[in-house]
Amino acid sequence: MVAIVQLPLIVGIVFGAFASARLLGEFRPHWLLPPRQVGMVFFGGVIMALGSRMTPGCNLWHIMGGLQLLTIQSILFVTGLLPGAWLGSRLLQKILI
Repeated sequence: MVAIVQLPLIVGIVFGAFASARLLGEFRPHWLLPPRQVGMVFFGGVIMALGSRMTPGCNLWHIMGGLQLLTIQSILFVTGLLPGAWLGSRLLQKILI
């Protein structure tokens, strides 16, 4: 049921940004990143999207709102976020360098 409401919103944001860039003449796609890095970023985005759908709220809410209220979901989120971000940055450095 939530996807029925959120899907048009997401499509509208993407289409609106594209239309705005086209109307202003600023839409110039360029691929400065290696294809491997683009794939990794896409895969990471998919994992983040799945994670945000499985938890109540988004990462910004957990960090800025829920952590101050000491909710168990936010504490668990931040406890997993910090080592996960560190490990991810280490792996990305090894792959790209």
